[in-house]
Amino acid sequence: MKNNKCIFIVPYFGKLPNTFPLFLKSCEENPKFNWLILTDDTSEYNYPSNVKVIKKNFSEFKKDIQKHFDFKICLDSYQKLCDYKPVYGLVLEKLIARYEFWGYCDIDVIFGRISDFLTEDILSKNDKFFQMGHCTVFRNTHENNRLFMRKYKGVLEYKKSFTTNKVTTFDEVYGDSIDIDDLFAFYSKKIYKRNVAFDIQPGVLGFQNANYDYNEKKYLYELHYWNKLCVWDNGQVKRIFVENNEIKTLNYMYVHLQDRKINWSVKCLDTDQWQIIPEFIKPIDLGKITPTKLKLMLKFNIDFNTLDYFCLRSLAKIKHLVVK
Repeated sequence: MKNNKCIFIVPYFGKLPNTFPLFLKSCEENPKFNWLILTDDTSEYNYPSNVKVIKKNFSEFKKDIQKHFDFKICLDSYQKLCDYKPVYGLVLEKLIARYEFWGYCDIDVIFGRISDFLTEDILSKNDKFFQMGHCTVFRNTHENNRLFMRKYKGVLEYKKSFTTNKVTTFDEVYGDSIDIDDLFAFYSKKIYKRNVAFDIQPGVLGFQNANYDYNEKKYLYELHYWNKLCVWDNGQVKRIFVENNEIKTLNYMYVHLQDRKINWSVKCLDTDQWQIIPEFIKPIDLGKITPTKLKLMLKFNIDFNTLDYFCLRSLAKIKHLVVK
């Protein structure tokens, strides 16, 4: 895969989230993909070579978008910017001209190995990839970058969305509202619909996966989620668990933290293995994890959040807790 195959466009205004350095490290581990970040945050970060930054504020970017429409757009909040994600390929068309694909993603994610999921074969057969606003990719063509402006059953849905301050989820599949995915389907574009994200349900203490069922138009919430540990392992996002006294693995293209306030150890920047648990991310040596140790970690380390595993083991002895 060429290094200029795909670029993700990420406008973010205001203070970047505290997990941003981990986001950047996960981008660095995907050298064949690129990112373009537009932000007014002037903080210094260690940006890898495949992440380009353009300093721009929200008002300036709103003007950039407005230039492409002959009506006054409604864009008065950062949240409303989500509806405009499908226009990025048009607004920044000159900057991304050399890329075969472009996409948008949220910044509260940690990527795994993207090329394991967006393979050459999959990319060659589709025009649109994925259906959620936290990560969507398009084939970079003149037609695709303007498809959002075409009528859907006689209606200009983008104009309805861009003339109200209400968030309409035009960027992703959700409920009964018409979105960019509907337009690509309506005009017979090929869409790759596999769900490859570990999409953490907000408002729940544990890391519960919430996958959207596009046929039922509702989220399907994972039932058994306390028995899995999320890790970042040499550039791969995994969840590990014990089954028949063996450690099993589920792989994901990325984990979506859903704006969780998560502290993390600066040591993660110099290590290649982390455990990602509610409210904390810290290094882990997966080579030392046995099924028995993993059961202990799953029983204690998540339930008590950020407490150290070894402290919990001592606590278990003191309280005479028995782990089966």
